[in-house]
Amino acid sequence: MFKLSRFYLIAVVLSICTLQVLSVAAQEFEVPLEEQKRQANEALKESLSGGWLVASWIKHLLETGDFARVEEVLEGALQSYQENPQREAHLRGAYDLFCPAAGFDIELLNRWVDSTDSYAAYAARGTFLAQLAGSARGHQYIQYTAKENLETMADLAAEAGKDLLVAVEKKTSLVSAYAWLVILAKMTPMPYTAREMLDRALEQDKKTFYVRLQYMNSLLPRWGGSYEAMASFAMESIEYAELNPRLWILQGEIFADLAGYEWEDGNYNRSAEFYTMAMEFGETVRWLSYRAGCYVKLNRLKEALSDFERVLYYEPGNKKAQKWVPYLMASTR
Repeated sequence: MFKLSRFYLIAVVLSICTLQVLSVAAQEFEVPLEEQKRQANEALKESLSGGWLVASWIKHLLETGDFARVEEVLEGALQSYQENPQREAHLRGAYDLFCPAAGFDIELLNRWVDSTDSYAAYAARGTFLAQLAGSARGHQYIQYTAKENLETMADLAAEAGKDLLVAVEKKTSLVSAYAWLVILAKMTPMPYTAREMLDRALEQDKKTFYVRLQYMNSLLPRWGGSYEAMASFAMESIEYAELNPRLWILQGEIFADLAGYEWEDGNYNRSAEFYTMAMEFGETVRWLSYRAGCYVKLNRLKEALSDFERVLYYEPGNKKAQKWVPYLMASTR
């Protein structure tokens, strides 16, 4: 029954949802699929270019009480994104630095909030707490997650949400905070919905990619959504692809999710095919890496090498690709 349901679902997706997306892209927007892909790939390359903040430097500034300098740097990241949509990844990365793994702690962030009461301080502390909530939740299916972990997650998410809401009240254009608010709404019941946070973000900024991506993730069937809703949202989003070409790839998210299911079932051929379908709309480092993994499983090493080399084109410091490329080069000789 499970397999029949899966095949029926795939048939529905391919015959209705995705064909609607392709139809809208080709007819209403008059942008050929190859051109969509080219624009999306160029935008991805630009979004992953240099200029990333270093956590140790930011931590040093906070420890020495130079809160003004930290806020200046974070304000600069926001302004840079407002001038160029492909700097959104850097803005998101600037706030994601505030995590336990980078050596930050809540006492340091509390001192910053108490000292300046700034939007940046609240956003940083909210992001820190949101990442703690995610760590408490873990990566297992919810039925296998301990009750105390879920309670800890809910408590941390509530505190994170309070801080992030303060941040966007103080700085309504801070899209990185909205993205985390959408994630929190997906993670646990909050006093707002993911759609409400998305709409607040889009009122301020029509070009954001990451807030839309997080909302798209909240529409996955495993989170109570549907592929039909995902396809509809992709069509809604690509109306603004002229502002940000990365939006084209949202059309591939359904295929990427199907690819993940096929991987879990050990159907590596079908998984690779679905990732290929997803990347008809543009590549992502994640999809390339996963398809390369499929090719390794299938002993299609030349194709795996090509995908990992493509990963390094976008992200030269990618450790997984750095590990696999020399091995695959030697094997394919």
